[in-house]
Amino acid sequence: MSAPDDRSEQDRAGRARAGVRQFALLAALEATSRSVLISVYPILMYRSLGDAKTVSEVYFAIGVTALAAALMTPWIGRFVPRRFLYTGAGALMFAASMVGLFGGLAFIPFAVAMNAVALVVLTINLSAYLMDFIERTAMGRNEAMRLVYSGLPWSVGPYLGVWLMDRHPTAPFLLSAAAGAAQMAWFWYLRLGDGKGHRLGDETAGQPVRLPAALLSPAPAGRRVDICRDAIGRLGDLHDLPADFRR
Repeated sequence: MSAPDDRSEQDRAGRARAGVRQFALLAALEATSRSVLISVYPILMYRSLGDAKTVSEVYFAIGVTALAAALMTPWIGRFVPRRFLYTGAGALMFAASMVGLFGGLAFIPFAVAMNAVALVVLTINLSAYLMDFIERTAMGRNEAMRLVYSGLPWSVGPYLGVWLMDRHPTAPFLLSAAAGAAQMAWFWYLRLGDGKGHRLGDETAGQPVRLPAALLSPAPAGRRVDICRDAIGRLGDLHDLPADFRR
């Protein structure tokens, strides 16, 4: 990337309104969006699919899909700016609420899958932003503040979601969508950009497809272990961490 582009990215990062409280509020809005549906989805899944065995199988498939999305996120980040990747995941979570709101019981499994994929992408990118904007010495305070801000949504949200569903079936989805929209608005207000170390086309970004290839490789066992260790390290995008976090 050219020097002017580097300076522009640094300027955007310097103008960011990010701090411990701001990130805690961002996490609280995400928690609100998720918590009001976390107790609603299993009930609606059972009503949609009809028996517990099928519900378990669908949840397992959704979990595998979310895991695949998590493994692919660092690699996708090589080509998609982080702010758009985060925004896309937020839009997907909002769309999941809309599917639950308008799609009926038949589409509830798709709404759950969309929500799960959005969650892992949001979490990975939020972790990257935290490492860019929060000093290592402030990480403990950041985690404590996040737990305080997210505690109320996670304490009240599951009960509130079922209570609202009993009053009106669409109410939990409306509240979740509103919280998701507020989360995206707050994210763009913070002006986080793509972070301080993100570079498109970076060959050191995660390459999860190497992991299964390494396991099946005819190379000697010791070499396969080295390849797997390197692939797992890349999944966390460790090469993009600030120097303080690599020490």
